[in-house]
Amino acid sequence: MKIKSKIFEYGNEKESSWPPKYPAKRTRGVFHVDQDTKELTPGYPKSKNKKYGVAPMAIFDSMPPTYHEGACRLVESRAEWERLDRETGSLTFGSMDEPRRYAAEGSKKEQKAIKQDRRRAAEEALKMVRANPKEINQKWNKHAEKQKDLAKKSGLEPMLKEKGIL
Repeated sequence: MKIKSKIFEYGNEKESSWPPKYPAKRTRGVFHVDQDTKELTPGYPKSKNKKYGVAPMAIFDSMPPTYHEGACRLVESRAEWERLDRETGSLTFGSMDEPRRYAAEGSKKEQKAIKQDRRRAAEEALKMVRANPKEINQKWNKHAEKQKDLAKKSGLEPMLKEKGIL
């Protein structure tokens, strides 16, 4: 005895409503459930945003006051920030200019020589710190005092006190 399965017929009262009825034209692609008719329809759902191609009435150039390290002062305008980047030659996060390449491309021997030179310089600096820790600490403290004075001149003292830096 063979068991034969019959083909599903849509609209038969004795059959369940599964599988959902696809559109009459069998096409591949994207389908979605239409919220109004609760039927499966081809294509993407309608966009809820009905204002295409509409820009805001005004585009603002302002931004929260941010400290520009190259100019050593607070800046509240994006255009001014870009101008200060160009004037000081600094590249900051969000600059329009592309940063320069980290290392110049050259032969492997040149790159190896640069790497050895950097390593030698780092070792010499470490030896100096270990030989004269008091002198190095004095230099660091002097540099920190210069930075504090610079912060006071640029008007950042209240903000730095809030954050607990001063």
